[in-house]
Amino acid sequence: MKLYIQTNDKNPIWDFTTSAQIGAINNDIEVKHFNTIDTVPINDENIICGSVESASQYLEELGVNVPAPIDMLKFQELNSFLLGRKLWLDKISNCNLHEKPIFVKPYGKHKEFYPFVQKKEDDYLMYTQDVENKDIIALFQDVINIKSEWRVYILNAEILKACNYSGAVMLFPNVDTINDILYISEKIMNIGIKAYSIDVAVTDKNETVLVELQDGWSIGNYGLNPDDYFKFIKTRWLQIVKQ
Repeated sequence: MKLYIQTNDKNPIWDFTTSAQIGAINNDIEVKHFNTIDTVPINDENIICGSVESASQYLEELGVNVPAPIDMLKFQELNSFLLGRKLWLDKISNCNLHEKPIFVKPYGKHKEFYPFVQKKEDDYLMYTQDVENKDIIALFQDVINIKSEWRVYILNAEILKACNYSGAVMLFPNVDTINDILYISEKIMNIGIKAYSIDVAVTDKNETVLVELQDGWSIGNYGLNPDDYFKFIKTRWLQIVKQ
């Protein structure tokens, strides 16, 4: 087993790649660097830590399906209350038909465009200027007023750690709500993912709501120690390539 991390001039590009490198070294795993993914030997024992685009390309070269984003519409069907807002699908070009602000993000493919809030007419043109098909289906959401955001890392159906990544650091989310989300994800959705995150927000009404569920195969580190972060991404990556 080897860890390949994406670098720029032999230095890790992102904080999470640095964490992964330290965690791998601490666990006696050899670390290699790459600038472009096509220089990495094709081997299902290799773990890739870098951009979504690089990791996706490597999985495709392995003949492995790239996991789609976790479907939040399915969660809405099971418990819309924990979302605190409405979610729906529509053509991305239709986001300027709404008078109120709408949050828009990719639905079926990672990084298809950069998520944005549509505030005025044709905002989407600026954020999707590199997207050729303006009729692609996107996930629309009502905008909520957020005071604090947290990422709860889940490993093997257990909470590993909760980390603040935006807003008030002393405003902790409701623990019962997090446990309810975890129960629905594991026992009702049967998510089947060994490493993922529950991203939650505390709103201006002091309500804790689910922002999204994030797959752990290409995910940032907002506070895990290097050993735990490496274990987290290794567990999910090997689950994907060994399935």
